[in-house]
Amino acid sequence: MVLRQAGEKLGMEEQQRCRVNVLLIEDSADDALLIADTLRSGGYEPCLKRVETASEMALALSDRVWDLMIADHRLPRFSALEAFEIYRQRGLDTPFIIVSGIISEEAAVSAMKAGAHDYISKSNLKRLAPAVGRELREAETRRERKKAEDALHAAHEELAAIYSNAPVALLVVDEELRIEKVNDMAAHFAGQDVPMLGLRPGEALGCSNALADPRGCGHGPPCPQCALRRATSDSLHNGARHVGIETWLPLSIGDQIQQRCLLVSTAPLRFNNSHSKTLICAQDITEFKRMEEALREKERELQRSNADLQAYAYTVSHDLQEPLRAIACYVGLFEKSCGPNLDESSREFISVMTQGAKRMKNLIDGLLQFSRVGQDDRPMTTVDCDAVLKEVLMSLFVGIEETGAQISIGSLPQVKAWEGRLNQLFQNLIGNALKYRKLDTAPEIRISAEQHEGAWRFAVQDNGVGFDMQYAESIFGVFKRLHREEYEGAGIGLSVCKRIVERHGGRIWASSMPGDGSTFCFSLPVNP
Repeated sequence: MVLRQAGEKLGMEEQQRCRVNVLLIEDSADDALLIADTLRSGGYEPCLKRVETASEMALALSDRVWDLMIADHRLPRFSALEAFEIYRQRGLDTPFIIVSGIISEEAAVSAMKAGAHDYISKSNLKRLAPAVGRELREAETRRERKKAEDALHAAHEELAAIYSNAPVALLVVDEELRIEKVNDMAAHFAGQDVPMLGLRPGEALGCSNALADPRGCGHGPPCPQCALRRATSDSLHNGARHVGIETWLPLSIGDQIQQRCLLVSTAPLRFNNSHSKTLICAQDITEFKRMEEALREKERELQRSNADLQAYAYTVSHDLQEPLRAIACYVGLFEKSCGPNLDESSREFISVMTQGAKRMKNLIDGLLQFSRVGQDDRPMTTVDCDAVLKEVLMSLFVGIEETGAQISIGSLPQVKAWEGRLNQLFQNLIGNALKYRKLDTAPEIRISAEQHEGAWRFAVQDNGVGFDMQYAESIFGVFKRLHREEYEGAGIGLSVCKRIVERHGGRIWASSMPGDGSTFCFSLPVNP
């Protein structure tokens, strides 16, 4: 029992010892056993490899990583200093301790100067374990420091690469508005030879007003009219951040000085030594500004053109009404006065003229209706779709009763819209569902709405005659009709619907199959 407890205690002590890989340069096996026992007594469990020559040491160093190296000062064919030279050439940082039976003070000092971490006399091995502990801790500290330094160096290189290769100009400016550092893009700007801009390191930040005044405005206090210098000074002295400042600065392009538009941001840089600097980020957006202005001009031209076209369509449509009414009136008078004396052929001619005038009137009315869609000057309001649909169904009451239509309505939202246009949109879509019905089947019309991807998606579904999907786009064009013979109409209704929906910032589309009904869908933004 006592032996068992002693064995368990010994096993626990072995588990508590610190395992250490030791490369021992020693020619004496007895001295090697003595060093191993000394290390065990000091709380270590050495995994020891003994070598006696340079070749054996080189082979052992290639075999594994060693935690500790202990070398006898002098061996028959090798020495501690020769071993340390191999150690140094390999760039190792493992603790290297010299242990010798006989060593002079001069030799010990020489070994320490060469780089050995400690030397210990074999007659005083009680110092070995504490020395090993100290050197192992210091080695770990050096490894951690090296790891941190490597990480810091890598981070510094990464930041330097980001700064240097950033696709925007970056400048660091000191308290006197003098440029300390620029990246490659800023150096590209600096390559434009413009003294008043001063984008070169060591020069003061120039003022954009210097272009207008050949004498410049000096490099003293920030010019109140120069946005760049003003923002930079504010960041320096007040710690303010400025983002997205557009400023025009002079740059030399070829042999000409041109104004270039830069998008500038500034941010304060604070350091432990209390020195203040400013980081300036600048991007040349001159071409973008030119394209932006060209786009605005095109938009203005388009608005003028659309206004002219709307006015022209309205005028033409209105002016055509008078001669058309005159034709219809005189055809009616002619038929009334000469009716009893007209033969069948003449009556047919009069009928054709009357129908033609009627179709022409429908076309003109549709054109007027189409041109008025874009003339909504009042702002949109919140519109209750249920209330709008109630009015639409009341206006279509006669058609619904005559056809026996069944209309089901789902839950409808409130939307931002022009109420009159929304009424017109629903009236056209439901009117088409009543009009393009199957002759032997009562219309069934379902109206629904659901929210989808930031928009309300409405659907008007019917069981009517349908159409081929090859016409799904063309049916929304002006004067486009699919059923010319069977159904009357001017081909304006769906084009009006498309224009109304687009004016509200949405889109409209349709799906169908011949003989299987149609579904017209349109979307309106939830927050236009």
